[in-house]
Amino acid sequence: MLSIEQLRGLPFFAGLNERQLQAAAELTELAQFEPNAILFHEGAAADTLYLPLRGSVDLYFNMNGRPNQRVLAGEIEANIPVGISALIEPHRYMMTARAATACRMLKMNGAALRALFETDPAMGYAFLREIAKAALERLHLARVQLAREAEPDLVI
Repeated sequence: MLSIEQLRGLPFFAGLNERQLQAAAELTELAQFEPNAILFHEGAAADTLYLPLRGSVDLYFNMNGRPNQRVLAGEIEANIPVGISALIEPHRYMMTARAATACRMLKMNGAALRALFETDPAMGYAFLREIAKAALERLHLARVQLAREAEPDLVI
């Protein structure tokens, strides 16, 4: 469990009041990951939401179910949530996440967060607003990547 003070300064938690920060802190732990550590695998049950504090995470998926044909879908930096499927049905990870560098991050129990959001919809809204921002950023990065592959000489 973390303290409220540890969460208060993070932009991801900016929309929470003191009670909500306390509830989030009770469901959150600090974790360290070495480079190349796998946080989760594509298709696995999405049970944890991660928030990198330091380091970066690569997201990739398999092409046509072939494990040796992986496509890099994005590089996630600090303060951007990873594993957002833990909060979005059907609660299955859509990609594999791998620590690109040594990472320090927050781990939050997805099922416990969802249960908390049932009793505090305002907290759920604040979280999902941040999740939506992350999802939109990933969609933008995917468009940029597709444009680069279609037109390698295109300046973006």
